[in-house]
Amino acid sequence: MMRRGRAAGVCLLFLSSWLPVTGCDKGGQYNHSAIKADEPFPVLQLPGTADGVLHSFPDQSGKVYVVNFWATWCGPCRKEMPSLQRLAAQLDPEHYTVLGVSVDSDQHLVKEFLLEQQIHFANLLDEGGVTFRDNLGGSVLPSTFIIGPDGKLKDFVFGEREWDSSEILEKLQSYSRQRG
Repeated sequence: MMRRGRAAGVCLLFLSSWLPVTGCDKGGQYNHSAIKADEPFPVLQLPGTADGVLHSFPDQSGKVYVVNFWATWCGPCRKEMPSLQRLAAQLDPEHYTVLGVSVDSDQHLVKEFLLEQQIHFANLLDEGGVTFRDNLGGSVLPSTFIIGPDGKLKDFVFGEREWDSSEILEKLQSYSRQRG
């Protein structure tokens, strides 16, 4: 109970301060993205949390990408990470990529959280959320962008979800069938 209250307090504190990302959300009331559905998703280049090497996504592999922007200080983000891990474990890596992008400023804190929670899908670092805010128009965490095999935004979800639900799996499979 104390942990949940502290997470909500962090979200409210973050909402009230002037920072690049305005807060975290549980319900998805917020519905904004600079990119609209069926528009090309910009190719972004960010360092990996594990190796610090720049990684570009989405690539021309024809995969469906599930790109989740999150932060260690965001309670709903922390809560949904295990379901993203379960989703990643269920999906065929030849056709799908689950990718986390932390907007934290402390790479060590991110690595510690990922190890502690046994999150194994790839994670990148968008230090301070600059790319999230400036390139994607994002301001609420968690935010998840689903990119089709054609490189276009298929869907975006703001707020916490159970990512390994049968409904989401079916929707992702339908996007995978829409190749080109």
